Amino acid sequence: MDVIQIFERLGLALAIGLLIGIERGWQSRSEASGDRTAGLRTFALIGLLGGALGAAARWSDMMLAAAGFLAVTAVVAVYRYRETAREGTFGVTTVVAAMLTYGLGVYAAVGNMQAAAAAGVMAAGLLAMKQSLHGFLSRVTWPELRAALLLAAMSLILLPILPDRGMGPYGAINPREVWLLTILIALVSSAGYVAVRVAGTRAGVPLGGLAGGLVSSTAASLSFARMGREAGGPAPLFAGAVVLSGGVMFVRLWIVVSLVRADLAPVLAAPLIAATLVSVGIGAFMVHAHREAEVGALDLKSPFELGFALKFGGLLALVSLLARAAEAEIGAAGLYVLALVSGLADVDAVSLSAARSTELDAHEVGLAILIAAVANTVAKAVLVRGAGTPEIFWRVAGAWALALAAGTGAYAAAWGLAV
Repeated sequence: MDVIQIFERLGLALAIGLLIGIERGWQSRSEASGDRTAGLRTFALIGLLGGALGAAARWSDMMLAAAGFLAVTAVVAVYRYRETAREGTFGVTTVVAAMLTYGLGVYAAVGNMQAAAAAGVMAAGLLAMKQSLHGFLSRVTWPELRAALLLAAMSLILLPILPDRGMGPYGAINPREVWLLTILIALVSSAGYVAVRVAGTRAGVPLGGLAGGLVSSTAASLSFARMGREAGGPAPLFAGAVVLSGGVMFVRLWIVVSLVRADLAPVLAAPLIAATLVSVGIGAFMVHAHREAEVGALDLKSPFELGFALKFGGLLALVSLLARAAEAEIGAAGLYVLALVSGLADVDAVSLSAARSTELDAHEVGLAILIAAVANTVAKAVLVRGAGTPEIFWRVAGAWALALAAGTGAYAAAWGLAV
């Protein structure tokens, strides 16, 4: 390593120390000089010291750098102890930050410079996010945290050991693929749940309808229909929320199946986007006159709920088996029948199962997914009739009839089919 490289590495070690030191110094900027354990200059020197001892260790022994690490840790820990004893507080972040700064300084001298720089930026960013992270922890509920941790553990621990091959009759069930698709739908659905949690459950009908469509358009439809019946409020307000949730379902479906099978994106783009635009447009028009009104809490479960993941995974495996059997025994017609029946209960499971088909082309699979979307929309309209008022139902039914007609026309226009 020549002199220029040594200076570059020492400069990087110093820059890492400065970056972390700026954040640490800003956090304690109100304290007088000498009243804090370490600030901008101290962290900069710690980083440079790590770089210098790391560079020296290249020609001698890494024990020199290790000794420096122990010395820096001991000194910072002693002064931090004195500071916390004086203030009557507890905190070890400064000590850990000093240890990390020194370690990154050493790594900048002996390892990959890009990785060292990236780690320094991540460390400073994490330290700067103190208020945001604490605010997040104050808002998250224990069931949400527990469910997310359980799902993460099952994904990181179970996923690598799941067989990555077709199993069961017709080789229809690939355990690893089924679980990956379960995670995918949970992640997409989480966007709507997070929107409701961040903005509050009384953020208004438009947000509730749009976010509800990401989490579960069926749950959102039932929730708003029931609200409209119990509250006795203006029918257009609650009908508009239902229509908005259904419109988001169309575009969500397009995004999810396109991620699973890319050649489905152009096939489904025209009908699903057309249905989305019509639904969202009509829904927005309905709620416009009542945009200042608020609604009660939406009864939406977290998409990271462990029970949801297991149930959806089981349903997906069952529908995958039925879809493969229908393909093998009947062909495309069998998949269409399955899509019609399964779509009445859940559009995601049958759509994802169809998207995994290897024997049918994109147009045949796309048509099956559209059939499932139509069946699911009709089923939701029936549920709205049972949960809401006749006025809400007729408004929703009319809006969705126009949306389905627009989607059908767009599909016919895009692919030259007679309807």
